[in-house]
Amino acid sequence: MLTLAPRNRTWRHDNSTPQAVKDDRPCAIWKAGPLVRVELFSDAVFAIAVTLIMVDIKIPDGTYPEDVPDELRKLWPHCFAYFLSFAIVAMQWVDHHDIYHDVGTCKRGLFWMNFLFLCCIAFIPFPTDVLGRFSYVPAAAAFYSAVITFTILAKIILWKYIELSGQLKKPNLSPRVVPSLTRLWYVGLCLATVLTGLACFRPRVAMGLWAIFGIVSIAVRVREPREPVASGTTSSSSSARTNE
Repeated sequence: MLTLAPRNRTWRHDNSTPQAVKDDRPCAIWKAGPLVRVELFSDAVFAIAVTLIMVDIKIPDGTYPEDVPDELRKLWPHCFAYFLSFAIVAMQWVDHHDIYHDVGTCKRGLFWMNFLFLCCIAFIPFPTDVLGRFSYVPAAAAFYSAVITFTILAKIILWKYIELSGQLKKPNLSPRVVPSLTRLWYVGLCLATVLTGLACFRPRVAMGLWAIFGIVSIAVRVREPREPVASGTTSSSSSARTNE
């Protein structure tokens, strides 16, 4: 839990009671406060989104025991849409975490770029429900694919805003971080665009390729190590992120 200390105080924690020590520098918590709020609010939106995609998966009330196997069979498209959307939202959360791992400060424009991305995340439960109910209808598959494509695009816009601002990224960030973050996103955007077009004509094929796309993307993210911050990082920077 964050503690708001006076500006000329900072907190030193050990095994005993925390003690306030004199420090003429502005408190790091005050600097990181807005950024922490952005991350906490974003995590809440992600948590709500992954919960809502599960809401419509249920057996109808009044179902007789002998009809349960048939009802479960009918839920297969909903389950497929749920697992696919859960995997996609999980990947976006990991990427969002990586983005803010490299952000050292924030300004108002970052809030709105982040809201654009979260708007797409919060919208995902709706096309997930449509896909579950009309999984083999071209319009449903194309609508779902288009929403995911725009979500990936919004994430890239968020990162490009941070990259081009020149003030939001950590000054000691390794130059290898930027390619490692964006290379997979651009490939994903191109593939998602192709799958959106394919879904208009072959929805079953497109959804199968979406499943493969999700599995491969997760595997790549698991295997690819997070690029470290460049050498020369001060201990104060590390402690500031720890307090966040």
